[in-house]
Amino acid sequence: MGHEAASTGRTSHQPGDDSAHPRAIHKTAEFLGAVHLVLCVFLQRVVLPLPRISQLLPNRFLRHAIAAILMILGVTLLRATHKELATFEQPHEPGRPTTDLVVTGPFAYSRHPTYLSIVVFLVPSVALFSDNTWIMITLPLAIVAFQYLMIRPEEDYLLGKFPDQYKRYCRETGRWYGRNNKGQP
Repeated sequence: MGHEAASTGRTSHQPGDDSAHPRAIHKTAEFLGAVHLVLCVFLQRVVLPLPRISQLLPNRFLRHAIAAILMILGVTLLRATHKELATFEQPHEPGRPTTDLVVTGPFAYSRHPTYLSIVVFLVPSVALFSDNTWIMITLPLAIVAFQYLMIRPEEDYLLGKFPDQYKRYCRETGRWYGRNNKGQP
């Protein structure tokens, strides 16, 4: 049975050959991301051209400054997340067994900081640099896809592996962002 190591900010569990996803799921997520971008280009150029982001936000410097800030924030969050996982010798790619529940660093503010970094950095910055409004409009669909393809299986896996600790963590930490959130496992 797992035990909480208060001094380290993690909960331990015996290692096993288990994971929330098949090892190739990250390739599926990357593929779906690419399909999303291609679909948005198709929508913009062929189906229903919308006003471009440059028409909605005409100042090019401002658009690129916003994109750069989002990229820096997203990459910083992603690196901090990977560093925190490495500190506890936990994998950062889906499809590998988790032996500890990491609740410190970025995980103290988001149960899924890797996915948050993608939503903060990748989608908006690509939309701003590519000048494609469809990317921003379809962002909620991408978040729903993350929710069902990646997040739910991971949360079910962690709930099964660390039942009491993960329930407490869900009560204390928001799925996307926030402390003392009454999140659902």
